[in-house]
Amino acid sequence: MPVGFSSAARNLFLLGSSGADAVTNFFKAIDKSSNPNEGYYTPSQIKYNYSDGKFLLSGTGLGNDSFGWVEKRDYDGSNSTSTEEWGVRISPSVYSSALTLTTMELDGNDNVIVVGKYGGVNGNYGTEAPYIAKYSNAGVLDWQSTSSTGDLEYTGVTSDSSGNYYACGNTPDTQISASGSDIAIAYVEKFDSNGNPGWGKAASMPNRDAVLTKIASNNKGAVIAVGYLEDDSAKKGYIVKIDSSTGEVLWDRTIKSQYDPDGLNSYQDVECKDIFIDSSGQIYIVGNKFNHGFIIKYTAEGNIIWQKQTDEGLFTNFTFEQVFSDGETEQAVVFGTASGGLGTKRGLLSKYSKNGDLVWRRFLESSRDSGLQFDNVSLDADPSFYYLLFCDQVTSGMNPTKYTFGKVSTSGNGLGDFQYSSDGSTTIDYKILNAPDQIGRLSDGSVSNSSSDLMSYPFTANKLLFDDLATNISNKKRQMDSADSFEYSGSPAIRPADFQELNLLGDAGIPETMPVELITNGDFNSSNVTGWSPATLTADLRYSYNNSYNGTNSLIIVNYAAADSFIQSFTTEIGKRYKVSLDQLGGPVIKIFDG
Repeated sequence: MPVGFSSAARNLFLLGSSGADAVTNFFKAIDKSSNPNEGYYTPSQIKYNYSDGKFLLSGTGLGNDSFGWVEKRDYDGSNSTSTEEWGVRISPSVYSSALTLTTMELDGNDNVIVVGKYGGVNGNYGTEAPYIAKYSNAGVLDWQSTSSTGDLEYTGVTSDSSGNYYACGNTPDTQISASGSDIAIAYVEKFDSNGNPGWGKAASMPNRDAVLTKIASNNKGAVIAVGYLEDDSAKKGYIVKIDSSTGEVLWDRTIKSQYDPDGLNSYQDVECKDIFIDSSGQIYIVGNKFNHGFIIKYTAEGNIIWQKQTDEGLFTNFTFEQVFSDGETEQAVVFGTASGGLGTKRGLLSKYSKNGDLVWRRFLESSRDSGLQFDNVSLDADPSFYYLLFCDQVTSGMNPTKYTFGKVSTSGNGLGDFQYSSDGSTTIDYKILNAPDQIGRLSDGSVSNSSSDLMSYPFTANKLLFDDLATNISNKKRQMDSADSFEYSGSPAIRPADFQELNLLGDAGIPETMPVELITNGDFNSSNVTGWSPATLTADLRYSYNNSYNGTNSLIIVNYAAADSFIQSFTTEIGKRYKVSLDQLGGPVIKIFDG
């Protein structure tokens, strides 16, 4: 029989505590407050290194400036201590030395891949640039890179067996649209094993947010990213599958709530938070619908198998944040949060069987700060254990100085409740939660009616309602509010030349135009920079701009080494795209696209 999440042979500690690290649950708090120069630490991701049994943790810190951090730790169960084997603090020399690290991944060779953004902290939006870096398992920097897409933050990353890396994210929703509202544009971008940008794909809607949060790869030459789209009545969950070789969109999906309490088309928001693809290619997606967490299982082709969502019960709000599964037993685990009365917030761990039955559910309650905080949850897993990372410190508007990681058995520890000490004074209660799920009732549809690899059935309904083991249906109709509300295009990740804009909407869509080259500039040290006011010092490459509308549009370059800034205005027309090339002293040419 295959070793699964419930295999008795892997859960020897249930027979009695032997003190052996390999068979012992634990929670360990890491305290950074003793050294004031360390700054504040917010965790983002945990990965367990199976080759050496060590734990990799990552996140963002705040000292004089925002910085990323990665550390590798062990855990000694004999004395409940953890030793840092190595740690790196990532603080760039440009972008006002600000860096945010959003997530981390281990590739097939145990290299550490981290992503995030340069700049854009403390409200300085319009100044971001995407960040990706590769470290060896010994903490040695191999390379760090960016794409030429401006104002972009990577929030998800994955790798394939060929050593390529794929990052997803979006521009901040602080760019002013024609209607005066804020919009976000979603991106997926590819990097080779040396950090060189490959293809890129952008997804956008006029005056609406398009957001991608996480991404995963399969073994059939594709990547799938998830997030949400802002639509007419509510946010819709968003899934897009892309050919990893060419960047071609293979299919996409929206996930819509069916709950309309007022009968006024006021549906609840749906956001996809995480995706996992198992070794058989099956797809697991988790997210949140108003105050419920949901999980949906798809076939490798994108046909829904089952879905479940939380019931309120004792708590008023559930979130599902991260998911993991395997390809043998097809059992899945979800890590999230549950909050209820008196302001308490707990971690939530839920395990599902192959057919979507809830096997067990437990919550984690910290004694720190009266159990009022449980955030920044992260999950890794194998067939024997779940590896958890979270922050349980109330910060009152400040950033945390403590974070906790741990390991628990995939069996759920049977029927008992357990208590663990994380730092000598703080306890973590690990208790059974009797809160059954409901059958999910989310509508699954298409964004753009593009081609897919779904099975073909004659069906013409505009909206499909799925329960467990629903019939596999393809050709699902568009769920967006208008036929011309969505567009895919190549992103500026290709440095030599951008993809030609791809309009999936036909003649009814946005006019297809190549970007208009406005101006190519020097290094900003010369007094003869055409069209720009010169600076007294070298400018950091930080920029902001407004999206095109009829009239004048401005691009601003701010010199953070002095009080100077550069500004250039140009005439814009609706339906046209514009490109500005910037050359920072000693840096690459950066192309900013507006439109």
